[in-house]
Amino acid sequence: MNSQVYYDLLAGEYEEQNEFWENHYDTEVWRLEHAIIRPYLDLSKPILDVGCGFYPHDNFAPSTRIIAGDISFGSLIVARDHPLEGRRVDFVQFDAHHLPFRDNSFCQAVAGGELLNHVEYRSVVAGLARVISTQGV
Repeated sequence: MNSQVYYDLLAGEYEEQNEFWENHYDTEVWRLEHAIIRPYLDLSKPILDVGCGFYPHDNFAPSTRIIAGDISFGSLIVARDHPLEGRRVDFVQFDAHHLPFRDNSFCQAVAGGELLNHVEYRSVVAGLARVISTQGV
């Protein structure tokens, strides 16, 4: 089963159960990811979140614009419906192997779990290197 089909199926079940926000282990891991990543980001500039899944990395600052993408449209629907509390998140469906953005179009990206889940990581890293500016992170 390919990644898109797998996560679209999982999204249907997940949306019904709303497991993530009720699961203390997952929410703590999400909080720790943010604590580790935050010092490296310029919160005044947009952040590309590659492979956001059900929960985009949107908890940095309310004014920070997040472009959150995933291969699974169903996952993006679940992500869109979680409480954004006024945050600026744009959801885009894309395959991490083929990022649909111009060269040097971002200063920063978050792609933690995506590099481990169902991808050829070298291809994803090469795509990130293309879309992230030379001064980016």
